[in-house]
Amino acid sequence: MMKNYKVFIDSALWGCESNFINCAKIYQYLVANGHNISNDLSKADYIIISSCGVVKGAINHSIQLYKRYYKIKKKDAKIIMFGCLVKIDNKLVKTLDAHNISFEDVFKLDNFFYNTQKFDSITPHCDKKTKDKLLNNKEPFEFLNETVLIIPKTLTKINKKFKNNYTQILRKFTYYKKCFVEISRGCYSDCSYCVIKKAKGKLQSRRIDDIISDVNKVYNSSKKLHLVSDDCGCYGLDIGTNLFELLYEINNKFSDISIELNNLNPIWLEKYPNKYIKLFKELNIGFVKIPIQSASNKIIKNMNRHYNVENVISIIDKIKVVSPNTFILNHFIVGFPGESTFDFLKSLKASKHFDFSYPFKYSKNKGTTSFSLPSQKSKFIISIRYTIFLINLNFNLTFKLLKQQVSNKNLIT
Repeated sequence: MMKNYKVFIDSALWGCESNFINCAKIYQYLVANGHNISNDLSKADYIIISSCGVVKGAINHSIQLYKRYYKIKKKDAKIIMFGCLVKIDNKLVKTLDAHNISFEDVFKLDNFFYNTQKFDSITPHCDKKTKDKLLNNKEPFEFLNETVLIIPKTLTKINKKFKNNYTQILRKFTYYKKCFVEISRGCYSDCSYCVIKKAKGKLQSRRIDDIISDVNKVYNSSKKLHLVSDDCGCYGLDIGTNLFELLYEINNKFSDISIELNNLNPIWLEKYPNKYIKLFKELNIGFVKIPIQSASNKIIKNMNRHYNVENVISIIDKIKVVSPNTFILNHFIVGFPGESTFDFLKSLKASKHFDFSYPFKYSKNKGTTSFSLPSQKSKFIISIRYTIFLINLNFNLTFKLLKQQVSNKNLIT
């Protein structure tokens, strides 16, 4: 039998539910095999970094974590670089003095830690105990600490206070009183800017019975059930079922349940508008993330995303009527190639249709179609638009209003 090790776990992006559920599975796997999860990096035998390669900031943070921990770790401790970055930029990861494990070869963890349970025997779910252990002293939304350009000195304190409040709200509606179950990995889409598919591959949906089994393990009436997926809208297309069948089955088994949906690609709203409106009317869906990405149909086309923004927003407005307590979150990519000032202003205007929005700076990732698109925006222009987006939220969605809205929708008690 393998000896028991002290293992330190960290993530480059705790705010990503998919990354978080991977860490939860690793945590449960290690505990099941008799290993100890350590908060003391200097005493750890192994350091596992769950990396992210979605945007350059996350890539840089993954590498920064490695460099920081490499300096601090004891001499014979080993570092395992796990997750998206291993596939997205394998050339970079190979330069590190680490054991690199992607989603494809995650079984290799058994070479280091297997005693009684294989990694594949652990299902992707997270209860309160695991969540609290993983998030202890962690900051899920470090992207908000980026330096923001062109903020006048008179607004610096306001902006700092806003970002602190913004972070608090994001953290609470992402993790507060929630349990997590993964329903699928990968997606059917091929967005021009996205590298996630390179890391995770084609759609892999879990069977409804297996998902229900995990819900039984983690759910109680005081918790909201957060379903984790890279695109929950395409759930089941690879195994002969669909999201509607899954959600109604969950609701039948747990009649008092509050369901949360992570990453619902707008293409599915436009394809099945009546089904989704009916779904939100009949079930208790407390939260949904619908990433519009841009309010310009021109930019949506360049992103290789296949929906009409006006149609999608119209459907969202109808959902708000039949399900007024559903908290609808969105995010936008600012500074995408070809984005004009008018395109950007459309996104600013469209943000009012959502309970909350947050911006991402466009990241020019090698291996994506958008990397070679014309009319690339400078880092300065992207930062300006990112800043304007934050300031717009600052002045039009004040913290007092946000707190009231979120409280009314039962996301913060």
